[in-house]
Formats: sequence, C-alpha cells, structure tokens
Amino acid sequence: MKATHEHQTEPIQSLTRPEDAPLVRSTEDLRQRWRSIFGTGGFIRSLWLMGLTADGRQLPVIIPIDNLPRRLWPPDLIRIGELLSLMLSDDATVAMALTCPWAPGHRDGFSRDDGRLAADIQSGVESARAQGAWPWRTWPLHMARDGAVEAVEESRPAAA
Repeated sequence: MKATHEHQTEPIQSLTRPEDAPLVRSTEDLRQRWRSIFGTGGFIRSLWLMGLTADGRQLPVIIPIDNLPRRLWPPDLIRIGELLSLMLSDDATVAMALTCPWAPGHRDGFSRDDGRLAADIQSGVESARAQGAWPWRTWPLHMARDGAVEAVEESRPAAA
C-alpha cells in the first residue's frame, strides 16, 4: 500500500462552497478537492469522510474523526457506516482521506503504522460492505500529510 507524491509543488486550488465547486468525476478531481480542504497541512492522525452525490457534487458536511488509534477494525468501520447512513442516501458515494503527521525518517513521510491504518480502513470498508453495512460506492482512499495528498490506489469508485 503506497501513496505516491509527485504533485507536491503544484498550487492548491481555492476552497469554494460545495454547491459552487466543480463536480468530482475522477480520482484527480477528488485529490484536488482534498488539497483545497486541507491546505498545507499540520495534521494529526484523522479520518475525513465526505459524501458526494451520484453525479459528483460534494455534500455540505465533511466529518473528521480525530485522534485515531493505530488500528481500525471492521466493527469500527461498521459504526462509521451507521453514522454515514444518517446523512447519505444509498446512491451517494463516499470519499475518505487519512491525514497523518509527517513521519521523519520515512521516504514518503508516512510511517508503517499509517500504511497499516490505511489498509485497515480499506479492508474494514470491504468487510462492512459484505455485511450490508456499507451500501455506498467508495472512492479510493487518499492519504495526506504536510501539503501532499495522494490516492492510495488509482481507480473509479468501487461498486457497492
């Protein structure tokens, strides 16, 4: 599980109100939206959740879950799915970003624990989906730290 970080020096787009923002139709569009939201960083370990309509319009609520433990387990993602079900229709899509503090001494700035947590999130979503607790299509997980935001994997939203 590796995030790439080849876009670190590009300018960050201005953050606009969700109803005025361009549609998110690709992983790159989503990466740019996260960059607009996060700015240049200074992160704690948090999982950010954003709902999008089926056509890619950002919904007005973004949920940060701060001070994450080193591991997340499938029941944790089922509980997160229960929270999302209060806000999202089944035809929405879910975007998630894991923000992490800079990890000195690691080539890409992410620690081994950060990579493990990203894998936990991805497998937890799949487990929740298999149990019927995650009906939404899910965009690739993004990871962010100090001005860099990258998709963990490049693909369109995973089918529900």
